[in-house]
Amino acid sequence: MKSTTWTKWSRRAVLLLSLASFLIAAKSGFAETKPLLEDSTYQADDARQADKDALACYNRGLARGKIGDYRGAIRDYDRAIELNPKYTNAYNNRGDAYGKLGNLHQAIKDYSRAIELNPKDALTYFARGTAFSDLGDYQRVIGDCDKAIELLPEFALPYYYRGIAYEKLGDLRQAIRDYSRTIELAPKYAKAYAGRGSALGKVGAFQEAVRDCDKAIQLDPKDALAYYNRGVAYGKLGDSHREIMDSKTAAQLGFKLAQDFLKSQGISW
Repeated sequence: MKSTTWTKWSRRAVLLLSLASFLIAAKSGFAETKPLLEDSTYQADDARQADKDALACYNRGLARGKIGDYRGAIRDYDRAIELNPKYTNAYNNRGDAYGKLGNLHQAIKDYSRAIELNPKDALTYFARGTAFSDLGDYQRVIGDCDKAIELLPEFALPYYYRGIAYEKLGDLRQAIRDYSRTIELAPKYAKAYAGRGSALGKVGAFQEAVRDCDKAIQLDPKDALAYYNRGVAYGKLGDSHREIMDSKTAAQLGFKLAQDFLKSQGISW
């Protein structure tokens, strides 16, 4: 996979990789309509028109989503699905729109329906896994990321999100392995270094944690988590000056844990 910097809610940017399958489906009119009778010209024509209308609604939904009109996009995807109930990409995109609006449970329902229609799409398992991550349902994150990895082993992000889930559940060794695999596949992904630095710090490998956070900050100088984690590691190493300096930077970037720590010390930022 080409190394890029990913953001948490850029799911559609990731899922656009699956548009190749959509384009193939669009050329063939999505689902093949078999005539019930030999003389079924009118039914076939109606089906073809419905598929064209579904495609138009889908494309309009994409356009609305690009300008941040997620409710309008949902209405268009609703109509596309009404016209073609097996329109997998419409469910995927509607799930993303619901996610943007914070309706994660509905997003998961749409991703689940897309998986029913196409159980071999690694990207949809990953999208549902990130929604479960936002809800704090880490066991299900692991399950969906396992499936995404099984289907697409060179896809870096499922390893990263599975690493987060293992870290949250206390399995730090497995978290470190997953962050390391993410780095192998996407060596310029700053958050993977920050994540591994966090896990390394929790197992007492503070020097290694500092090195990972250094790399994360080099790749993304605005990564507040990396500054905070490096500050914690410096504190454990007895370097209180650097701990405070990194905490101040993290706090200035809006990281609440750093702000709370500085408040507890009576330090402004």
